[in-house]
Amino acid sequence: MNEAGEANEEAKQEKVEEQLEESLKMALTQEAKMRLGNVKLVNRELYYKAVQAILYLARSGRITGKIDDVQIKQLLEKLSVKREISIKRR
Repeated sequence: MNEAGEANEEAKQEKVEEQLEESLKMALTQEAKMRLGNVKLVNRELYYKAVQAILYLARSGRITGKIDDVQIKQLLEKLSVKREISIKRR
């Protein structure tokens, strides 16, 4: 029963991923989609934040046309948390 539950969860996850990909196809240019794919490989948390932001903007009608590479870069910069590390010597 446990294996069947896991398989069902995986199928649901795959379906959600496919729906996200379809939505992103309509909102992004090819270059922006490639950049977002690279971010997904490196930083999944930032990827999901960006996807949420893109889908929100698309559903609220704030996006006219497709998002290009420059706009994706700007969005990713705004969403990424930059930590400044300072070392103090005594």
